[in-house]
Amino acid sequence: MEALVFSRLKLRKARHLAVGDRSSSSCSKKKVVFFVVLVEVSASASVSVSSVSGGAAFSSFRPIRDAPPTRRRRRPLQRCRMEFLDDEVAKWRATRPKRTVKKDTLRALQGRLTLSDAELTRVVRRLPQVFGYSYERKVAPSLEALQDRFAISDVELKKAVMSWPSLLSLSYENNVAPSLEALQSCLGLSDAEVRRVFLYFPAVAGYSFEKKVRPSLSDLGRRLSLEDEQLRRVIVKTPSVIGYKAEALTAKLDALKEGLGFSDDELRAIILKFPQLLTMSFHRNVAPKLAYFRTELNLTATDLRRRVATHPTVLAYSLEGRYKPRTALCEDLGLDVALVLQGAQLTDDSFKRWLARQGHKRGSE
Repeated sequence: MEALVFSRLKLRKARHLAVGDRSSSSCSKKKVVFFVVLVEVSASASVSVSSVSGGAAFSSFRPIRDAPPTRRRRRPLQRCRMEFLDDEVAKWRATRPKRTVKKDTLRALQGRLTLSDAELTRVVRRLPQVFGYSYERKVAPSLEALQDRFAISDVELKKAVMSWPSLLSLSYENNVAPSLEALQSCLGLSDAEVRRVFLYFPAVAGYSFEKKVRPSLSDLGRRLSLEDEQLRRVIVKTPSVIGYKAEALTAKLDALKEGLGFSDDELRAIILKFPQLLTMSFHRNVAPKLAYFRTELNLTATDLRRRVATHPTVLAYSLEGRYKPRTALCEDLGLDVALVLQGAQLTDDSFKRWLARQGHKRGSE
């Protein structure tokens, strides 16, 4: 027999050792005494040994399990507590006292989309229901399915969520996929075009196609007498018009028609050239520019209508940031202020060089 002595100072449980002298032939018909050596090493290195006898030889013993290791308490981190959301959490609990605030969802969402604390706060303020969402069961599956379906990058997905946080509340199978597939089928869009529509106007994923999208498309097509292909081009370039109510869209088109003196055919032509005009407020954006062109650039109604019909993008540039500074520059150089519209599409540096060439031409004449 031999005894084993364990030398580890922090052994938590006893170990066993079956010892038998199997080399001796006299042991084959005799009881074999097995010794279980229980070793407990303390600071004084004391050893206690107990023996157990049995009637048969065992090839192995059932080992004694180690005690479970003690769990170390994690020190709470400032970021894990997400104290910057305390005010929003208080508002949520005030309205829904029985609901649990799932901060794990917010931590996972922040990591998944690489949101800063300020960006996460913006999402929560616009969609406070996210406090009660399960990330694993609700948020993550929809984001992954949407990203895989349209090959959306992480940056694009983050931009879509920041633009319309309610996207986190939608189920891909029940909301997003039916809406986008119906839109794609109705307009004959390619996957790339559907992807563009979604990225530029994520809210379309939450619209009911029959109740919201189809009526909007019908109103726009009927008001401008658009063919299917023309309607498709307008929607791909300016997806947000899907969200317009029929009354608001009609009022905007009527204001453009009257303000510019266009016929229905001329209005349709400039919309097809520059569909983004539908997204601009006539009274706050377009009307002040038209008045400026008439008074400061000395354009007649006929000249203005012709210029807008030829280059409708002149209505997109900033009045304060582009037209007024360039008008002052032309006046300082003694040049015709109408040149401001001719070079409206140029950058500031290119416009200055172009004006210099115009001055040289005038001087040579």
